[in-house]
Amino acid sequence: MHGTKSEYTRHVKIEMLNRREYESLLNSGKVNLMDDSYEVNEFLPAPKVLICGRCNRPGHTKKYCQSSAFDICRRCGGDRTNIQAHKSCIVKCHHCGGEHEATSYKCPLISDFRRELIKQLKNHPERLPPQVQLFIPSDYRNKKDEARTIFSSRQYDSGPYQKSVNQNYYDRNDSQARPSVAPAITTDTTSASIQSELNEKIKSLAKRLEDVEKSHAAEKEIINLKYKSHIAAINQAWVLMEQGYEIQRKMISKTNVAVSEIMFDTGLLVTEDIYTTVKNIKTALGSTEFDQTIQ
Repeated sequence: MHGTKSEYTRHVKIEMLNRREYESLLNSGKVNLMDDSYEVNEFLPAPKVLICGRCNRPGHTKKYCQSSAFDICRRCGGDRTNIQAHKSCIVKCHHCGGEHEATSYKCPLISDFRRELIKQLKNHPERLPPQVQLFIPSDYRNKKDEARTIFSSRQYDSGPYQKSVNQNYYDRNDSQARPSVAPAITTDTTSASIQSELNEKIKSLAKRLEDVEKSHAAEKEIINLKYKSHIAAINQAWVLMEQGYEIQRKMISKTNVAVSEIMFDTGLLVTEDIYTTVKNIKTALGSTEFDQTIQ
C-alpha cells in the first residue's frame, strides 16, 4: 500500500458514490459477501510527505529548491538531464545509500521527516482543516498512546455548511463511535402556507394549460383553413384539366371530319378532271386506246 513500508495489505478499499449508502454501511459495521461477514471501517489516508522533484528531499517543492542546480535521479542519484539513460539505472538511494529510491518511505531521511510531521500534527491538530482526519501508520504511533488517527474538532466559522459538518462529526478513535445519519429536514412552514403555495401553483399550471389549449385551437384552425384552401385549389385544377381534355377531344374529332371531307371532295374532283382530259384526248385522236382506262 502506498505510504507504508510494506507493499502488501490485507484490506480492501471500497469507494462509495452515495453518501447515504456510505453512512449506512459504516453504521452497520459489517458487510456480508459470499456468506462471510467482514468488518467495515472508514478508510483514512495516511499523511503524505511533500518531496522536491529536483533534489528528492522532503519539505519543499522544485520551484523553491535551493539544494541542487539540476534534477537528481531518484533511482541512482545522478544527473537526470538525459532521461533515457536513467530508465534502467541501478537503484541506490543518494540519501542513505540503501537499495531503494530516494523518495521511498524506507529511506531514514524521508521516514524521520514524516515522523516529525506526524508528531507536530498530533501536538497541534488545530492546524488541520476542519473535520479532516488522518490515519497514523503503526510504525509512527506512540506505544503509550493507542490513538490511530489525528483529527481536528475545529468547526467552520459560518455559513450554511456548518450545521451539516457538526452533524456528521464523530471521534474515529472511539471504536464504539459510528457516524450519525443526517436527521430529517424540518421546516417552520405551516400547513396553511403550504396549501396556499400549492393552490397558487395549481392556478399557475391551470392558466398555462388554458393558454396551451387556446394556442393549440388557433393552430388547428389555421391548419384547417390551409387544408380547405389546398383542397379547393386541387379541385379547381382538376376541373380545368377535365375541360382541357374535353376541348382537345372535340378538336381532334372535328379535325378528323374535316380531313375526311376535304380528301373525298378533292379525290372526286381530280377523278372527274382526269376523266374529262382522257375523253378529250380520245375525241381529238379518234382512237379507242383509252376506252379501257375510261371505263
